[in-house]
Amino acid sequence: MPGDRIQPGAPDPRRVLLGLRSALYDGNTGLYAFPYHFDQLQRMVEYRPTLGILSLEIFDFDRIEWLCGWQTFDAILKGMAEALAALKGSAYPVSGLLASAGVHGGAFLLFLPENFLGSELSLADLETMAGRISRKIHRAICHRIPEELSPEVEISGGYSVLRCEPVFRIERLIYRGIEEARSVAARAVHRDELKRGAELRQIIRAGLVETYFQPIVHVQSGEVFGYEALTRGPRGSMFETPKVMFGFSDRLRLSPLLDGVCRKRALLSARGMAVGQKLFLNSLASTLSDPRFAEGEAEALRWDGAPMASDVVLEITERTGIDNFETFGRRLERIRARGFQLAIDDVGTGYSSLQTISEVRPEFLKIDHSLVKNIHQSLIKQEIVASILQIGARIGSRVIAEGIEVEEEHEMIRAFGVQLGQGFLLGAPEPHLAGAKGSGAPGH
Repeated sequence: MPGDRIQPGAPDPRRVLLGLRSALYDGNTGLYAFPYHFDQLQRMVEYRPTLGILSLEIFDFDRIEWLCGWQTFDAILKGMAEALAALKGSAYPVSGLLASAGVHGGAFLLFLPENFLGSELSLADLETMAGRISRKIHRAICHRIPEELSPEVEISGGYSVLRCEPVFRIERLIYRGIEEARSVAARAVHRDELKRGAELRQIIRAGLVETYFQPIVHVQSGEVFGYEALTRGPRGSMFETPKVMFGFSDRLRLSPLLDGVCRKRALLSARGMAVGQKLFLNSLASTLSDPRFAEGEAEALRWDGAPMASDVVLEITERTGIDNFETFGRRLERIRARGFQLAIDDVGTGYSSLQTISEVRPEFLKIDHSLVKNIHQSLIKQEIVASILQIGARIGSRVIAEGIEVEEEHEMIRAFGVQLGQGFLLGAPEPHLAGAKGSGAPGH
């Protein structure tokens, strides 16, 4: 009929519908965002006026994605979606509806019209279900989580019971129910954060960190040039790995304090190190900007057996950008005046920009491990490393390649003329300097 024809210039309803479906579909998890299911949810509440809502998400997922990278995080989310779908009928009733809280987000929603007995859901039912499902999901995805992040990744579960009244619009009620479920999860997370914050503060107060030393060797001869001091938190705790420990301390604004504790422990542990060998100490740029830093470190080196200042290299780790290079440069000159040398970490990635290199003019440039990994298979990485070597030669900086793990990487780094190397192939981190392996022999 003429009235059914699409008017010229009017949008095609089929295209509009396909566009809407596409906008609400998450290709990674294979799930639609919950607004796509409003019609089905409407039918659920018509069948029974109460609707249980479970919210399941990775605790602090933004930080987890930052720690592990988006590709790994996407794999974790995909695993969560698969696990939730597989639990249908065993951990939650077959009448439940699974959806994502938002496209490309990190939260999942379960809408439940009844319990396993076909009766109305209670808050107690949902609380039990949320705990059981969270534990099962974590077990299902643990193989996708990097080992060092395993203690950090937790599934937070929240819940609410939605009671539908004809006077309220169903869509608004669903949004409110979701907000309530996520707020229940947020309150539980807040309690956990308070507990973890207290644990981290105790670690800082009591200096409960350990130092491991990884050798830095001459690439050509294999002789030990020095050691990088690497920090670990208490063994068996969620703060054992430095990435997790500093990631959490960043959120609590405790990183400067933790940074100082780690450096102090490293200096104490390095007593008796051979004169002339270099000790590389990781240091936040914000810490080095403190005008009291140089005096404090010089005082620490007065301990019996502590390394000389000329043997200490402060390795600048830029977790955040440097706001004022002029002020930062003046602070660094005071540090150099005390005899310390400087290195820039993670060159070729992150905040370690050309501006930082040109302003700081460090004695050492440390090529990020991501550029060393499989360098023998990547022409682009080879070009980047060649460029870093040219920059180092122009400003008088020695170049260190980090993360050498296989002989092919070692051979390529040596062929490029990189002077110094570090990685498990050349020596694993050890708790004592005397036990550090630094022969540089392939496979050692």
